Amino acid sequence: MGTSYGLPYVAAAGDRLRCAVLGKNGMRRASPAATASAMAPQFKRDAPTITVPVLFHVQWDDELFARDGQIV
Repeated sequence: MGTSYGLPYVAAAGDRLRCAVLGKNGMRRASPAATASAMAPQFKRDAPTITVPVLFHVQWDDELFARDGQIV
């Protein structure tokens, strides 16, 4: 779940990076009883500012993050 730290870093680093690998995180938790990711507002703000190529790893049946919440 390095995306919690990585996405804000990649957004701030800008063109100083050549590319980034992130993943195993999402905008919603897999369990309906779980609350939404606390990082979702920051992800929504930072993700559009990333200008380098990103490989985002999705764990298809992740126990923490819903698939559709990872592919937003």
